Amino acid sequence: PERLVLPDRPRRLGRRRRQGDRAAPAGEARHLFLAGRLAQKIAVGLVLVRASRANRFDPERIGDFVDATCDFLREPSGEEEVSRLSSRRALIGYLRDQADALGLHLRLSVWCYLTALGAWDGDAAKEIELRRARDTIGAMPWVTDVEVEAVDKSRLLDMMATSLPLRAGEVDDPSLIEIEDYEAALPAGGLVPLPRIGDVGAGYCGHVPVSAFLGLLEREDGQGLREAIFTQNVRGYQGDRGVNERIRATLAGPDRAEFLLRNNGVTVVADTLDREGRDVRLTNYQIVNGLQTSTVIYKMRDQLRSAGDVHVPIKLVATENNTVRRSIIDATNRQTPITGAALFAACEKALSIEAYFFERMRAGGPQLYLERRPGQYPRSFEAPRVSLEDLLRAYYAVFLEAPQVAEKGFAAIAGDVDDGLLAPSLTSEPYYVAARLLTLVREIAVERDEPRLAQLEHHAALAIRVMCAPQKPPVGDAGAMRAMCRRVELQLSQEGVRDTLAESILEATQSPRDRMRSRIQGVPTLKRTRDDVLKRARAKILADPR
Repeated sequence: PERLVLPDRPRRLGRRRRQGDRAAPAGEARHLFLAGRLAQKIAVGLVLVRASRANRFDPERIGDFVDATCDFLREPSGEEEVSRLSSRRALIGYLRDQADALGLHLRLSVWCYLTALGAWDGDAAKEIELRRARDTIGAMPWVTDVEVEAVDKSRLLDMMATSLPLRAGEVDDPSLIEIEDYEAALPAGGLVPLPRIGDVGAGYCGHVPVSAFLGLLEREDGQGLREAIFTQNVRGYQGDRGVNERIRATLAGPDRAEFLLRNNGVTVVADTLDREGRDVRLTNYQIVNGLQTSTVIYKMRDQLRSAGDVHVPIKLVATENNTVRRSIIDATNRQTPITGAALFAACEKALSIEAYFFERMRAGGPQLYLERRPGQYPRSFEAPRVSLEDLLRAYYAVFLEAPQVAEKGFAAIAGDVDDGLLAPSLTSEPYYVAARLLTLVREIAVERDEPRLAQLEHHAALAIRVMCAPQKPPVGDAGAMRAMCRRVELQLSQEGVRDTLAESILEATQSPRDRMRSRIQGVPTLKRTRDDVLKRARAKILADPR
């Protein structure tokens, strides 16, 4: 036909209005008509992304994403809803009406990506959710192709390392370059050249004054932080808390010169590093590790700009090889952090407690080792041992009488470790006794095949201590604490007491309902609280003064 009538606003076939129609040019109309006759479809691709900074993939979040995607693809009902959702479902309605107006079939290809900063572990439940997501989205109207993928930290790093930053000459259209070339200079006085390594053009390691480091961070126009230099760092700023608060406190305190000793430093990867007189000039650089440190320094720039005693540890690497760049980014972001009780492994009190354990064994006491550092003893080491984390949680439960806190994990008591739980003035005997009681509970659980004891080993360890020494622990009196510990160890050394204690804690931690369940199912389920355990333990003491 010479003319094809196209409505200003697409409508379904059979609902056209005569008013407001416009005529398309004959050539355009003929082209649209012939294209429609040949293809009989309009192919549209939709890319939907759920971006998250979480360190894991949650199956529930996958379901939420699927629900949101289906809501996006669902046909709007009524003009009011179309108006309200003009940027979402109205888009699908518009595409559908365009296809209907031309007598074509709408064909939607949907790509869904879920991103997180954790690793995709291939967990069966998550894989099932992905398959269910593909089936659910694929059943939506007009959807002919669908793909749902999880993009984890490793894949994000690959994508970033191979695509950013864009530079002149890499694209045909200069207007597509979003990141301009930029450079900065650092004083070379505190930098030591690295040896030549493969495709690494140059490298330096050392320290720079904080005022010079601010030159890397600030935009040339002085209008804020240069965000582009953190493109290849997968972590965002974690807020003014935790480690960042400690960095700020160090830089604001009287010992700020020690920042160079306390901080792990910043890793910078650049296209080129050129020595120019007393400076090293960086071109197109990325801070791939040290975003938290850099952001805290920038936030404190007014205080630090003239701080001549503050230096930042830094490592500079020049390479345009994407594989090398990727390996540096990956390695600096995957290093195992020192967490939990390991942070306190080298403190004076931890060393003295470890020495006390050795002294007790040399004096003929039972074999019991303190694994002060993670991995200190090989897996083949068969002697009884407790980790430093186990030791502190056991002490917290047995002598501070708070097993409900200890069972939550080391994070629940970490603040008390900072506040004196490992103070050098404390005596070592209670730590040793707490470790013995925890080990005893674990041995009884294995011997009696009672896995439920593992669910409340801290409660059970406290129950045994109450049976041996029912009075309140005199934590502030070193001499009285030693006397209590000797009383507990004397009870443990008596013949036959182990079996008696085993029966007592099993009775104290099992209710009639538990016993009924054990007869029916064979595996009892513990439903006791801390107060129930202590009540039964203390009742045992009152009934049997021994």
